[in-house]
Amino acid sequence: MAKFKKQLTTGHKFEEWVNAKFKAKKCDLGFFTDEQGQFHGENKQGVEIKRDAKFAETGNVYIEYNERLTSDGKWVNSGILKRDNTKFWIIGTEDKYVIFEKNKLKKIYESLVKNDDNQSYHRVHERAHDTSRGFLIKGNAVYQNALTDNIDELIDYIQEKRYYGFSSRNLYKYFHGSRGCRSIASQPNEKLITFKTPYQAKMQGYKQCRYCLYQ
Repeated sequence: MAKFKKQLTTGHKFEEWVNAKFKAKKCDLGFFTDEQGQFHGENKQGVEIKRDAKFAETGNVYIEYNERLTSDGKWVNSGILKRDNTKFWIIGTEDKYVIFEKNKLKKIYESLVKNDDNQSYHRVHERAHDTSRGFLIKGNAVYQNALTDNIDELIDYIQEKRYYGFSSRNLYKYFHGSRGCRSIASQPNEKLITFKTPYQAKMQGYKQCRYCLYQ
């Protein structure tokens, strides 16, 4: 019981830490405080916050999709299969976390159901109480599937900020925080790649533009 209470406390502290990050950028998470509200999700922004200390230790992320109250109870949809307003998952701790889009996680789950486990993903049961089922995203696959590893970038995305990538004959590849940046202002839209976050641009080999408005 003491361990469970400690987990609740550390989990709540992580939520408060994330909430403070949102407030600093004048973005209200809008936590639901009553049972009826929580039926629709964790907060108005659709951000699920999961403290997972093992991520820092193993580099793997556990994604839940079924749960039950007891080890012999009936499985029900939870996590990424729960029907609510969740659009993003923040998983980890204050020191190390990663952010996924829920739709991306559901696609991984659907691929596992269709094609079975592989080196990057495999389904597991929670062993201690046998009340949770999910899958592991392992190693580099965590970062390859992430939206970002920066809460500020998530907030910019929620507030509909976008980034634009441009490459010139593959000699250089830069991303820009403004469509009006002088480096790309005269380029047609079809020559640009739109990224949701700077993280995704960097994962595809783009460097930050030195001249645009993005800082």
